[in-house]
Amino acid sequence: MDDKLSFTKGLLLTKMNPVLSDREKEVMECLCLGLSNEKIAQNMHLSITTVKTHLRRMYAKLNASSRLEAVAIYKSINHKNIKP
Repeated sequence: MDDKLSFTKGLLLTKMNPVLSDREKEVMECLCLGLSNEKIAQNMHLSITTVKTHLRRMYAKLNASSRLEAVAIYKSINHKNIKP
């Protein structure tokens, strides 16, 4: 999926879906840094199962089917210049 399509897809869907929770945003920031589920869990003092639950909910809200797509949509929507 190209960036333009991701931006359009994410932008339209965030108008219909609730925005990410504060905790989901924290997890997303970790994703943007390229951290694994295990590292996210360690850094945020969560279980891996909880991290996976946050990821699943974020993917649904952003209509993303992968980590990479979720990060691309998130960056496009938030106009953030997040660097790993």
